[in-house]
Amino acid sequence: MNMKDENKEKVDIELITAYAQMAFFTLQNSGTEITPKAIKSEIKMFYEKFGNKEVKRLANIIMKEKRENK
Repeated sequence: MNMKDENKEKVDIELITAYAQMAFFTLQNSGTEITPKAIKSEIKMFYEKFGNKEVKRLANIIMKEKRENK
């Protein structure tokens, strides 16, 4: 695997993680049961409303706040 492929893979993993963090955060705080269907629906909504860059930014803010509140 060359450096370009490794960088793309890292970006993909970071993006997937950001979507997962946002989906779980919103589902937990809304009292919605966390099911595969609910997760898929949340991720789709975030993608359509915000796009990849904004989701990463929002996930970073949420995770930073969670770390500070511990």
